[in-house]
Amino acid sequence: DQEQVVFLTTLSLEDAVYFYKEMMPSYDWNEGIPSVALKKAAYLTYDKDGRRAIVVMTISGEKVAVRVTVSEK
Repeated sequence: DQEQVVFLTTLSLEDAVYFYKEMMPSYDWNEGIPSVALKKAAYLTYDKDGRRAIVVMTISGEKVAVRVTVSEK
């Protein structure tokens, strides 16, 4: 089973990555491997209770597109 949400944010890519790196652990999500943050995209993984969250961020014009997918590991 898989759940997904997609949205745009006015945060910079750097700030959006920082937000997830700060907030996910506060909800008991552990950062997994691989997690990569580049100048124009980021790919972060988190694990919790047999589930995996994948956060993909890309620059879309002046905004950042964020896709969060949560599924069973």
